[in-house]
Amino acid sequence: MPEKPEHHEEDNIWVGERIRTLRRDGKLSQTDLAVMIGDANYQKYISNYENGVDHMPIAVFFAIMEALRASPIDLLPPRLYGKNRNVFDDYMTLNAEHQEAVSELIRALLKAENKS
Repeated sequence: MPEKPEHHEEDNIWVGERIRTLRRDGKLSQTDLAVMIGDANYQKYISNYENGVDHMPIAVFFAIMEALRASPIDLLPPRLYGKNRNVFDDYMTLNAEHQEAVSELIRALLKAENKS
């Protein structure tokens, strides 16, 4: 079996704290969130995730993300995106039309770089 990645424990703690913060910001109990992702009995798992005691399956991560109306960058550790968080935050404040314009610009720049 492969060894756990170096940041495994810190990542569990970070993700758990972010889930707790977003859940509380939404005025949800652990049971409320558990029901939103499928079953009130999942509350004990939510508690374990929030306390960094356990890692969650990717399907549960996506279900929690959807229930909390969060993006991956809201939940993932900063080491994965570094100083680029502010760019994402700015992008998310744009309306849909402007987000599409930014996306088109990025695609055009990437295409131009690939031709060089």
